[in-house]
Amino acid sequence: MEISLFSTAPAWSTITVVTSMHQKASELDLLTVQALQLEEKYRQLLQLIQQLSQNANVEVVKNQLTDILQGKCLNQSHGISSYMEIIDKITSMNEVFKFLIKNRFIGYLNYYLLKEFSSEVICGDGYEKAQAEVVEYEKHYCKFIEEPAFCQLIEVFDENPHLNPSTVVGLPIVVITLSKMWKS
Repeated sequence: MEISLFSTAPAWSTITVVTSMHQKASELDLLTVQALQLEEKYRQLLQLIQQLSQNANVEVVKNQLTDILQGKCLNQSHGISSYMEIIDKITSMNEVFKFLIKNRFIGYLNYYLLKEFSSEVICGDGYEKAQAEVVEYEKHYCKFIEEPAFCQLIEVFDENPHLNPSTVVGLPIVVITLSKMWKS
């Protein structure tokens, strides 16, 4: 009787491991490209909404912005009081957008306020174009968010810090839903 010091061959091979690593790297590269494309589409949407809203009544926009922030930050009213003081001092639509960008209330994964601003009251005669662009943006957004596993998105942001979404805590705009059982 012969006793082998080596166990039977493993269930995986070097080729399987290399193929798996290559596939994972390709998926992350694709997600990175999609994130960059989404970021570019966001910039175009931001520019369009800002252009179309130039003739909006700033007081109406300030009231809408205040209402949204207070509604989303109900339990953090002390934290948004300093923002309310700044909003009160805004006198133009360009200042509104400067405020939103500076305080990171909007971003490529946080476009909710742009969607709210695509209304007829704010965008005037161009509101249909604005809303159509928001719908188009949402398609790309959903494709980017829904297709990969959550852990893959985190890896993309870890490996590409410039794509890492930054958003204000207490403004829960990014909603993540699971379309099937979460495996990892």
